[in-house]
Amino acid sequence: MLDPELGHRIFESDFVLWKAINLDQKIPIGVIGRKISLELDLKKGEFLPFKESSKKSDVDFSKAISMGTQLATAELDFKLGRIFTESEFFETGDKIYISYEDHTGKHVVGWDTSSKTWIPNVSSVEVYGFIQTSPKKFTEVVFGKSEVVSQIRKRNLVTRLLNGLVSGGIELKPKTSVGVVTILLSSDHWNQILIGEPYLETLDCDVSQSDGSKMYADFTLVCNWSGFDREKDEMQREYGQMYLRLGLNGQPYQEESFREVWSGSLKQIAQVF
Repeated sequence: MLDPELGHRIFESDFVLWKAINLDQKIPIGVIGRKISLELDLKKGEFLPFKESSKKSDVDFSKAISMGTQLATAELDFKLGRIFTESEFFETGDKIYISYEDHTGKHVVGWDTSSKTWIPNVSSVEVYGFIQTSPKKFTEVVFGKSEVVSQIRKRNLVTRLLNGLVSGGIELKPKTSVGVVTILLSSDHWNQILIGEPYLETLDCDVSQSDGSKMYADFTLVCNWSGFDREKDEMQREYGQMYLRLGLNGQPYQEESFREVWSGSLKQIAQVF
């Protein structure tokens, strides 16, 4: 749909800004709210507003997309660089660790080189006495040679270190098709989700319904899986998307029998706390 105040005709291959209106659906509903030119202001990092006099032939669309990707990559590397300046690195056997300290305390994350999986919840006491190593070795061992996998791992590590919880837990309250569901997660589980490790747990949750009544039900929270594929291959995961599922007819949740009552991105949820 087009925003009535758009003011421009839209053609195939135009660069547009889409605005969400309803995020409660599995497929969000929204409108095309603005038409954008393919001219990028490098200082501001923003694409300029579209003007009728702009000539589409002046800018190659693929180059514009490539430039946007480079900006996103540069921002991620900048954040990681700042984290590295405040971190120490340790190794022991086939495991390597980063210990990052900010105003909330120390956040330690490990990487298991043999299984190629994160160790998201590590006490700072555990790494005491391990051999110190360099950020260069950590980068070589963890981020690897594949650019796609490297960006995935960098993004998840930054998300975990900047948004992870030191102790306690987190309360999420998504508005679902059956009411507002209260989800309680331990810091261990939350950090597992943040770092991108596959997560699927059935939880006993409170449900506040529209008529003011309350009930309890078992919901299954799914994150960092592509459907029900439990494959560990990072390229198969659906990073950051979370689903809340309820078994049909009051029966316990099963993979072949459920209804999805809510879905949302990890970025949306992370704004809760």
